[in-house]
Amino acid sequence: MSRVAIIGSSHVGALRQAAPQIADDHPTHQFTFFAMPGAAFRRMRMDAQGVLQIHDATHGEKKLSREVNGDIFLDLKPFDRIWVIGNRYGFGRIMRLYLEHDVLEWPPAGGKRTMSEAFGAKALQTVVEESCARIEDRFGRDNRVVMTPGPYFSESALTKGVGFDKWMSKIFVHPHAAHIEEMFETEIRDRLAARNLGLMLQPDHTRALHMATKAEFVRDARDFRNLDRQLTDLHHMNAAFGLELFTAFVELHLNTG
Repeated sequence: MSRVAIIGSSHVGALRQAAPQIADDHPTHQFTFFAMPGAAFRRMRMDAQGVLQIHDATHGEKKLSREVNGDIFLDLKPFDRIWVIGNRYGFGRIMRLYLEHDVLEWPPAGGKRTMSEAFGAKALQTVVEESCARIEDRFGRDNRVVMTPGPYFSESALTKGVGFDKWMSKIFVHPHAAHIEEMFETEIRDRLAARNLGLMLQPDHTRALHMATKAEFVRDARDFRNLDRQLTDLHHMNAAFGLELFTAFVELHLNTG
């Protein structure tokens, strides 16, 4: 039996929602959740004794952690894998850069300014490196750690209505979206690998457009703090997505022998 700690931000909610089905489908794997909202998640650290805690946790954060996780810390030493879900790796900063600037060496894409291909690539590398350096500061170079970014927004954000997002709608239809996506994800993989940390991206079959998730995976998404509360923000996913994510994780990071 493999023991997996599933830790992270509110995006752990999709897996929490799918937990009963995951337990039925994968009875030989034991999993433990520890999740907090984004601000607290970014301050989670594994100390030298292998214990995960929230650095400088407020009274309110401690109270919420006890309610959601059962305690304010999690001893990670007994786990075979530590799966961290929710980092963004500077996605917003990078996408705005490429939306606002045309790349001189590429066909025009409607940006208001221009930049060289080398400048764009260096900026992307710098932003991702900063993010990965913070991850190393929090989790060291423990080879049990596998990172999964927070999922891309639902493709539903492309159309005006509930959840419409101006920036996402532009990213989805950007003429160089495929290339930017490949650059971004390759950089994350390389920077984490240099630190002996693993990466599992969201499965291809959950994706719609480039840098977008299929609309079916946001229907009936639930709040990780209270699974009775439905979310409609188009970037938190549902139980079906959580199950797809866990199934892929088992295949790539547990069934390896």
